[in-house]
Amino acid sequence: METESKYRSTGVLLEAPKIVKSADRSTDVYEIKDGVVTRFSLSDYSLPKHLIGRVAVGPGAGDADGRAVLGTMAELADRIAPWLTVIVAPKIYRVDSNVNDFGVTRASYDIDGATYKAVGGLAPCDGNIILVAETNPSSMLTALAHEIMHRLLRGHLSQAALTVIGEAVATGVEMPGTYYGSAEERACRLFESWCAAQIEGMPSAIWYSGRLCVAQIFEEIWTGQLADAEILAGNTPRQAELIARRGLRVCRPVPGVLDRLRSGWNRISERHGRAQAA
Repeated sequence: METESKYRSTGVLLEAPKIVKSADRSTDVYEIKDGVVTRFSLSDYSLPKHLIGRVAVGPGAGDADGRAVLGTMAELADRIAPWLTVIVAPKIYRVDSNVNDFGVTRASYDIDGATYKAVGGLAPCDGNIILVAETNPSSMLTALAHEIMHRLLRGHLSQAALTVIGEAVATGVEMPGTYYGSAEERACRLFESWCAAQIEGMPSAIWYSGRLCVAQIFEEIWTGQLADAEILAGNTPRQAELIARRGLRVCRPVPGVLDRLRSGWNRISERHGRAQAA
């Protein structure tokens, strides 16, 4: 009888595939949850069950500078999306086709009959974000912001906010391919760029004119106001725990910009796609 592979049961590769060329093999994986960073060895780690077969993590070239900002990443994630768990691994691989938008073969390999490709970060439709640890410290922080924004766009922003962001990205420079040109990916890059300015010390400069703007929406996310509103509205897991840990008052009013309407982002994305096609 054929036995189940170690990878298939845990989602962890204990040997680096051939496409990883560096001789420096890092075998640490980190979980960030509730503002706390916990380190695991790959040999003792298993991905959440719903990710196994879709995602793999494995060894790669460790970046000490990147790992040095794990504490800052924990503070940022806990402020703006405290219900999420962030997994940081040396390498991340995703089940995918072997051809990108332009018909070019990606660096990939096969395991257990599935084709995987290396990726820098993922925001799967669950309570996890997965990031690769092989980038510079500034990029670690902005990549975290980018992946969190994917999660916020899919159910944590108001219809008004989604409309404003969708209209903003529709005016940007046209990008090639269905991935780089998608409304959601452009919105995440826009938030990532805004956060990069905050990380490097750019002071907030928002003049409220009574009309909702992108900067105001991003400020609500960055300061944790969106997170507080979502927790109080019951739109996150572990509501009672998060209310107590953040010291929230249940009677606190939720800002109008954050009124919850879940259905808007797909319509904005479709409209943006039609505008590009035209």
